[in-house]
Amino acid sequence: MANLNRQRLERLGYQVEIRTDPFEALALFRSRGVSPDSPSLRGEPGVAERAVRST
Repeated sequence: MANLNRQRLERLGYQVEIRTDPFEALALFRSRGVSPDSPSLRGEPGVAERAVRST
């Protein structure tokens, strides 16, 4: 399931790193300066695209 979604996002131009362990995922967000409470991670446009999309 995770690989399928990774492929979908990569086709849209996103750079994707898969984490199935929630603690690892949270640590990854924090190491990149992205808050899990960010409005963008709740579906609001803007910040998530800048944080996740490759430039």
